[in-house]
Amino acid sequence: DFFQPQATHNFNYLHTTKPLKKVSALNTAEFYQYLESDQPAEDFAPPVKWLPSMLYNPVGKILISYAIPAYTDYIARVHDLNGMFYLLKLQIEIALNPNRPVEQVITSSKYTNPYTLEPMSYNQDTHSIYFKCLDKTSSCELDL
Repeated sequence: DFFQPQATHNFNYLHTTKPLKKVSALNTAEFYQYLESDQPAEDFAPPVKWLPSMLYNPVGKILISYAIPAYTDYIARVHDLNGMFYLLKLQIEIALNPNRPVEQVITSSKYTNPYTLEPMSYNQDTHSIYFKCLDKTSSCELDL
């Protein structure tokens, strides 16, 4: 048969679930460093290679190769959400310190950019704080 359900589950675990479990255990800064490295290309390389082993369960392997990209952005979204909570806490901290310059509060705050661990960015023109989201569909910016 060209499709073996159990072999597909096993293949999925090795090429999708196992690497995703490893990546999802990283904290936000480690996740950012991971993305900046070459490791994602190795961990999530297309599992379909035209070798003799491809003759066993080719349909399952092709299905899994299409499924892998669908999962990789979800981990980034969770880390972005964590960073958005930091933005909210920083916004509250700024509001509680109205006599201090905004830049000074941002620089001394423990609520930093979750990826670089540097202070959050501040846009004076729009009077907002932000960091660069890894998920391109999100906006990691709050007005003050």
